Order: sequence, then structure tokens, then C-alpha cells
Amino acid sequence: MSKKIILSHIVAVSSNNAIGLKGKLPWDIPEDLQYFFSKTKNKILIMGRKTFESLGKALAQRLNIVLTRRLDWTAKNVVVFSDFKKALNYAKQDELIKKYGTEIFIGGGADIYKQTLPLMDRLYITRIHKKYSGDAFYPEIPLDCFKEVSRIDREKPEPFSFLVYDRIKK
Repeated sequence: MSKKIILSHIVAVSSNNAIGLKGKLPWDIPEDLQYFFSKTKNKILIMGRKTFESLGKALAQRLNIVLTRRLDWTAKNVVVFSDFKKALNYAKQDELIKKYGTEIFIGGGADIYKQTLPLMDRLYITRIHKKYSGDAFYPEIPLDCFKEVSRIDREKPEPFSFLVYDRIKK
């Protein structure tokens, strides 16, 4: 019998929903990076090619799955798929769930967040309480589908909050 899989977005978002500018984060909040690394450690992390390339290498102690339309693209220590459904089916294999747990993280970018939001069970949102210029944006969270279940506010280096939303069961 297979266990219930939890699909989760993890993302830092400005007050105007910017998540990136020219392949980089528009802000410098070390605690947010630590949060990302601690939440995804020993988990499966699915991300787009551009997000992966912005990291520079596969993240240690995770199964890194990269989505790309470039069929000839490869990188060290990653598994590559051309579409999310195939990647998710791979990630749901019993032996991978035993090794990495039942929560699978989606780590960007903007198109992947938009496409997968309707499938998500949980959202880990670092909300930066300031507008930033961006060329990549997170979709609006449908608050009729998600409820805030956790909030930790921080003031430095600038005001931000760690928010967790769970899908509302209907």
C-alpha cells in the first residue's frame, strides 16, 4: 500500500509576487536560504532547468530532478525529465519514497509554479514585505483553496515572514 504523497511548493516571494530577476533572487536574506535548504534536505526537489542553472550545481542530500524541454541537456547528479507528470511518476517510486520521504518539493521556476499550483497540497512561502523588480513572478495564491497554518515573522535584514499554507479539504 502506497503512502499519501504531499506535493509542496517552496518559494520566496516579494509583496508584488516577484521571485526572480535575471536568473537571481532580487534580495539577500540568508535566513530564507537556510530555510529552503533545511526544508528540502533529504527530500525530492523538482525544479526547472533555469532554476537549476542559477544554483550552479545539484544540491547535496536531495534527489534533484530537473525539468527541461531541451532533450540533449544533462547535468551531474540530476535526473532529467521533459514534463512534470513523468518526473512526478518517477519521484513516487516506492524505493525513492522510502529513501526521501513522502513530501516532494517543487522549487521553481515561475512557469512550473504556475502549472503545478492546482496540484499542490502545501505551500512554503517566504513573503518579503517589500516590492521588488522582477522578470519572474509567483501566481496569486487562491485563498479559497489554501489556508495559512503557520506564520513566523522576521524583521532583519528586512521584514519578511515564513508562511505555510495547506490545501483546504473540500
